[in-house]
Amino acid sequence: MKHIGKVAYLAVSAILFFTEAAPDSDIQHGMDMSFLAYDLVCWYLSAKQLYFDKSARWDYDGNCGIGPQNVKGNLGQFNDDREMLLKYFGQITKSIAMNWLPHEYGDVCNAYLEDPKKAAPSDESDVLNDNETGDYPWKGFSYCMIQQLRNMFGEKAIQAVNDEKTHGHKDWRQTILDQDNAYRAHHGTEPFKMDSELNAAAQKWADHLASKCKELTQDSHSSSEIRHFRGSGSGENLNGGSEGADQAALAAYRASNAWYKEVDNYPDKGTVGHFTQTVWRSSTNVGYGFAVGDCGNAYFVGRYFPQGNVQGEDEYKKNVLPAIS
Repeated sequence: MKHIGKVAYLAVSAILFFTEAAPDSDIQHGMDMSFLAYDLVCWYLSAKQLYFDKSARWDYDGNCGIGPQNVKGNLGQFNDDREMLLKYFGQITKSIAMNWLPHEYGDVCNAYLEDPKKAAPSDESDVLNDNETGDYPWKGFSYCMIQQLRNMFGEKAIQAVNDEKTHGHKDWRQTILDQDNAYRAHHGTEPFKMDSELNAAAQKWADHLASKCKELTQDSHSSSEIRHFRGSGSGENLNGGSEGADQAALAAYRASNAWYKEVDNYPDKGTVGHFTQTVWRSSTNVGYGFAVGDCGNAYFVGRYFPQGNVQGEDEYKKNVLPAIS
């Protein structure tokens, strides 16, 4: 079983180098809140679960998470120059980050990037957990992004943001366990049980992949000998991304969603191995690993016991149950 999780690298016309100098505190806060609002929108679009929006699953399949990291890197040389930061932050954010989002966001909120002093359209301080009492650069952009998320998906989106991201979110392993189990429930399958030994094994392989810092290929999977577990084999799912070390929860959502999305191709067994392992009825225990290499590549590993995707038509009929409408 494999997932070729290509890490998206964005080409920019000029390479700017990061410096250690810090920008003024209000500019730093404005940049941080802007990145947070952007990430929350991207997170919701890419990580909607069945219990978030049953009627609109997989209406968005972007890879917008790379945007803020590229923006930060390209702004590095301006960190000690307030006027340059004010001039270029919005421009670079539009040209890099916003291009990853559906046009409804850029069309509405880009005006707030063009004018860092433009007044916020609504008070979204609670949603963003923003304790800054006064104005700051690009506050309007941050709040506009959240307002648009609410306009498009309603209060369920805001509640999801509150519960999962801005007001304390779950451990990343619990995050993906809950999401995988939501998908299993959708197929009438009993939930996975977290296994500490499988967690350790998955983490060891994630660390190995991060040490190599290569794009995932078929050869990225561990050998059957490495996956030997309690007298037999275990299954494995891989996913690659660009999340940072502090973005394990986001990586967890994306990995689970990417694996399950293959349901659209079922029963073509050559392209659905991650989906079938996720919902495989006789796989009862699971472990997860996440690691980031020095090159910035992120690696997510799932290990499953007993192993799924056992060959045979009857095996698939018994273990991949139809979705519950």
